[in-house]
Amino acid sequence: MIVNHQAHWYPPAYFDLVSGRDQDRYPRAERRDGRRYLYEMGDSPGAWRYEIASHFVDLDQQIRAMDDAGIHAAAMSPNMVAELALLDLAEARETASLLNRELSAAQDRYPGRIAGIATLPWQNTDAALEELDRVAELDLRGVLLLSNIGGRPVAEPESWPIFERIDELGLPIFLHPASNSMIHDKGLIPIIDSSAGWMWETSAAAFSLIVSGLLDRYPRLEILHHHLGGVVPYVVGRVSRYEHHFPVKLEQPVEAYLRTRFYVDSMTNTPAAIPLAVHTYGADRILYGDDYPWHTHDEHRAFIDGDFEAELAQKVLHENRMPSLRLEGRR
Repeated sequence: MIVNHQAHWYPPAYFDLVSGRDQDRYPRAERRDGRRYLYEMGDSPGAWRYEIASHFVDLDQQIRAMDDAGIHAAAMSPNMVAELALLDLAEARETASLLNRELSAAQDRYPGRIAGIATLPWQNTDAALEELDRVAELDLRGVLLLSNIGGRPVAEPESWPIFERIDELGLPIFLHPASNSMIHDKGLIPIIDSSAGWMWETSAAAFSLIVSGLLDRYPRLEILHHHLGGVVPYVVGRVSRYEHHFPVKLEQPVEAYLRTRFYVDSMTNTPAAIPLAVHTYGADRILYGDDYPWHTHDEHRAFIDGDFEAELAQKVLHENRMPSLRLEGRR
């Protein structure tokens, strides 16, 4: 049974919410023919404009694509439209509530096929905790954590009560790049940020969760670090070398957290990175994830079949799972 641990669905209700806004109010959407939208996140340098095709928003179409690819279930997050920390708090609350209701309804419509990943207004602790109460009621199966919180690092002390509540709920965290990294306005052309910058920033976020002592404080937290762990496998030795500069004394070496508290998905385009990730995390912690609909199922399956060793491909496709990710209803 193949479980896609990185898939994205964008509820049409969200684009309808932000459609028809004034030209200077962002985010905004413009509906095209059929189920297509032009989505704009802002007008500043590096702000993203996306042409949203029907398979980004049509849930039935996504399920048919899963069936055609032999994928049984998918963990779905609305990553791109979940940049709530860029919004004022009232709009962030409204958007989180809408996205989470829509993901819960999708779970109910396709039981066992969809695991909805919740969105939170991370920029405000009280609002995030309030939304987590609703997430529990809606029976969503994980929490999305973008690589920065409106330009703020993810492991700052004001966010710790949010992690504590996630720990209590036993929900896995899905660590995904934010649409703009904290270095996007430093002169890099946008494509460098979205390719290399995103991988750097999710890695910085992952290390921050470790070296801050947060994972020692909340021992049930499990993190799925998308895109094969970004650049973590390449630089972990350098980070570990500076253990004497960490803000707290950790209970374990950095490498131990990667092999016990983190999972990564298989979404990479660099074949030489695969053995390095196996060495860093262990073969049992590399999960199937293809970043649909930004990439096709067939494209990534061909990559696994062609560039993963046969034994590892078997594990990634058919055996490895994130234990805390529930596909069925409440325990």
